[in-house]
Amino acid sequence: MGKLVWALVLCLLIALPAAAVEHHRGDLVRFGGSVHVPEQMLLDGSVVVIGGSARVDGRVMEDVVVIGGGSRINGPVGGDVFAVGGLVVLEANARVDGDVTGIGRGVEIHPGALVRGKTVDMGMPHFYRWRGWLAFYPRPGFLWRGMNAAAVAALAVLLGALFPGALDNVAGAVGGQPGRSFLLGLVLALAFVPGALFLVLTIVGIPVIMVLAAGFVAAWMMGYAAVALLIGRRITGEGRLGMIVEILVGVVMLGLVRFLPVFGWLIGLAAALFGLGAVFDTRFGTRPAN
Repeated sequence: MGKLVWALVLCLLIALPAAAVEHHRGDLVRFGGSVHVPEQMLLDGSVVVIGGSARVDGRVMEDVVVIGGGSRINGPVGGDVFAVGGLVVLEANARVDGDVTGIGRGVEIHPGALVRGKTVDMGMPHFYRWRGWLAFYPRPGFLWRGMNAAAVAALAVLLGALFPGALDNVAGAVGGQPGRSFLLGLVLALAFVPGALFLVLTIVGIPVIMVLAAGFVAAWMMGYAAVALLIGRRITGEGRLGMIVEILVGVVMLGLVRFLPVFGWLIGLAAALFGLGAVFDTRFGTRPAN
C-alpha cells in the first residue's frame, strides 16, 4: 500500500509542471500595444505586434514579428525574429531556429543566446517608439541628435555614391511636384500600419510584411537623402559643388532645423514625407517624375 501511495505522489509531481504549461493555439496579434509570452506558455503560432513591443519568456513555435517597437527574447523561437523600429535583444536563454533581423536599432545578443539562422543587424539611424507609433526622429538631447545626424549623413552620402541617378530623379520629383510628393507620402505613411495589419491576418502575411517593412524603411531613408540633396542644391547652386557635398549641406540644414523647439521634429517629419512620396512616385528613382 505504501508503495502505491508513493507511486501516486511521484506521478503527481511529474504531472504538475506539465499541467502548469499554458498551451495557446494560433497567432498572438496586437495592434498598438505589447505582447508578453510568459515562461509557462507554449504558443503554437506567431507573435505579431504593430506599434508596440514583444517579450518572449516562453516558447513560440513560429515567428516573432514587431513593427514599430522592439523585442526581447529569453526563450525558444521556432521561426524568425524580425523587428523594425526597435532593438532586438536576445537574452541568455534565447534559442532562435530561424533568422534574426533588427532594422532601426539593430540586434543585441547576450552570452548564451543561440541563433541557428542568419543575424541581420541594421542599426541605421536611431529609431524609437513614441506613443506606440514608429518615429524616425532622435530622442531629446544633444548627444542623441548628433549621433543621429552623423548616421543619417553617412547613409545619405552612401546612397548618393551608389545610386546618383536614382537620387537625382527622386530629388527632381520633390522639387517639381512637391504637393503630389507630400500627399503621396502622407497616404503611404498612414496606410502602412493598417496595411501591415491586413497582411498579418492573411495566410502569407508574415513573410510578406518583413519584406514590406524593409522596403518602407529603405524608401524613407532614400527620400530623406533626396530632400537633403534638393536643399543642398538650393543653397549651394545646382552642380557647383557636386552631389556628395550637396547632400551633406542638406543633411546639416535638416539636422539644425531639428533643434528648433516644438516645430523641429515636425519639419523633419514633413521632409521625410516629401521624400517618401517622391520615392514611390519615381519607383525608387528608376524613372523621372511624371
